[in-house]
Amino acid sequence: MNQTLNKKRNVLDILSLAIIACLVIYYRYTLLIKYSFLYTDSDQNIMWGALNDYANGHIYEPRFYGQNYNTFLEAFLAVPLYKMGYQAYTALPFISMCLTLFPFFYLGLLTFIKRSCFFGLVIVSIPLLLPFEYGIITSMPRGFVTGLVFASIGCTAIFYESEKRYFFLAGFMAALAFSINSNAILLSIPCLVYLFFENKNYKIFYLKISGGLLLGLFIHTLIQYFYVKNAFYNIHSITLEFKWEYLLKSIKCLDYYFNYNAPFFWHQGSFVFVMILIFGFFFVQQKKWNKALSLFIILPIVFLTFGLNKIQDGTPSLYFHNARMFLSLPLLLCFSFTLVEPKYEPKVIYLWLLIPLQYFQNHLTQLDDKIAKLIDNKVHNVVIVSAVKPILSECNRLMTICKNNKVDLFVIVNHFYSDAYTSGCKACEKDFPNTINVKYERRTWRLLEDENKIYKNVMLIDLENKIDTNLPFAKKLPDTYDLYLVKNNNLKTFKLLDTLKIHYRAFK
Repeated sequence: MNQTLNKKRNVLDILSLAIIACLVIYYRYTLLIKYSFLYTDSDQNIMWGALNDYANGHIYEPRFYGQNYNTFLEAFLAVPLYKMGYQAYTALPFISMCLTLFPFFYLGLLTFIKRSCFFGLVIVSIPLLLPFEYGIITSMPRGFVTGLVFASIGCTAIFYESEKRYFFLAGFMAALAFSINSNAILLSIPCLVYLFFENKNYKIFYLKISGGLLLGLFIHTLIQYFYVKNAFYNIHSITLEFKWEYLLKSIKCLDYYFNYNAPFFWHQGSFVFVMILIFGFFFVQQKKWNKALSLFIILPIVFLTFGLNKIQDGTPSLYFHNARMFLSLPLLLCFSFTLVEPKYEPKVIYLWLLIPLQYFQNHLTQLDDKIAKLIDNKVHNVVIVSAVKPILSECNRLMTICKNNKVDLFVIVNHFYSDAYTSGCKACEKDFPNTINVKYERRTWRLLEDENKIYKNVMLIDLENKIDTNLPFAKKLPDTYDLYLVKNNNLKTFKLLDTLKIHYRAFK
């Protein structure tokens, strides 16, 4: 087993790393200010609601409301910012940005300290070398990047192989990363493979790594059992299927999947794998077989994922692009860099600074034009995309109407802003009444809460105008085209909906 020695870094090394880190942070924060704080989507609106729930001490289910995968980790981490007065639509994208940058900074710093100054600088630079689209996708608080944080922490073991406790960490983080977002396994597997080949002759390795994996999988199983026991909480379930036709179809358009996740090669994204293979053959030439094998195994694993139906689940829109499944790609390249241990590094390596500086300048110069094109792009979206400002305005308007009419429950029957009204408005307007979305309420616990509850004044919103206004207790609000009011109600919530002939989903 090779034991890596600590490297002493001079002031110029540290200054170079600090400069690159500052450039990365400045660019990504500029992207937040100019786009991510200004635009949102229906899934992010659900995250707003979760943030408000967490801030008030309520944790109703372990995953993203209404499904047995993904999490609200961003909402959980954003609670301190939210309680300090930051709005959900700024606190959440900021946390997503931090989570996105963490693996690059973490792996880059470890590489910088323990292995190679040059490759440490390169890893920290990667977020600048990635295309504009990567920045947009990874600033969305949608759970896309959360698993990668844990997978990168699991890679700690490759830098501290003589310290056995990190084997446990590697196994535990790999299992946890998979549970949080399965796209992280593309980083975890090469790491675990490398550790296996390096330590396969040591019994302590098997004990530690299996202990970590088992603990992580136990936690994952407990979480999944919640949705087995409470089946109605899982209304957006997925069933994974593997088909060779998916794989063959995807191989013909690899760049479509990889371009947005490829540093340097923004239009030839699949070339990143050529770079990884070059590193693999470099290790073969050095007879470092374990490192080579850990890189070569990446290729078949990535290509096999194309046979999964979930990989095909996407649109050309950045808000639901297939590229979201391969956000680990740039970190796979970083993993290759972490394995290099040069014997010496000439001062010429500082010329590397010119490259991130150039990309930084290009990004900022082109940013306004790219954002303008993105806004004008009328690509079909699975999620509802909107500017933040009209949603805030609508929430405020509805809050005023509800307050004037002493509304206790706001029912969303049919509206394209249904997720914003159902979950988001409560995070923006403190006194917004309770809500339910009868067609697709992800919060099963809300339906259970209201099953036997009577609300005196109920307001409903319905763009299709199907509510029967001939009923004596249901009146359309004056000067509105979609709002209806039931005053002095004495019926339980779902009895009222039945009377109004409003269909709602099964919830028990």
